[in-house]
Amino acid sequence: MTKSITNATELILHGLVIGACLSSAAAMAASDTANFAANTPSAKRLLEEFANATSLGKACGYREEAISQYYAKEFARLIRQEAKGPIADQDVDREVGIALVSVKMFVNQRTEGRRFTSEQCAMARKAIDESVPRGYDKP
Repeated sequence: MTKSITNATELILHGLVIGACLSSAAAMAASDTANFAANTPSAKRLLEEFANATSLGKACGYREEAISQYYAKEFARLIRQEAKGPIADQDVDREVGIALVSVKMFVNQRTEGRRFTSEQCAMARKAIDESVPRGYDKP
């Protein structure tokens, strides 16, 4: 049953489907808009970027919390933007939470036992700094 999933988007979407299946019928009906918005091409692209940045951060131990906070906020914004109607905050929060857990599962699978060289970490830090604003770091 433990199948290795190598595509981040595939794993994240799988997590979103599981989350939808675990919801009650009423919650599922209320969250159709959020679920639709979380599965758009723009959302899939953002989730792939999120997984890549998280992998780099974890491999180097660099700004992991900032990456998580930034992409969670961006994913929530994108869900609201892509929604075809009104969307409840709790539905957005649930989709974001499922995506966060799914990304972390994927990243743990992807980075297990891997170590970056100093040069690779320098390149990873630069890429992270270019994509995640400094305002998301803890003081």
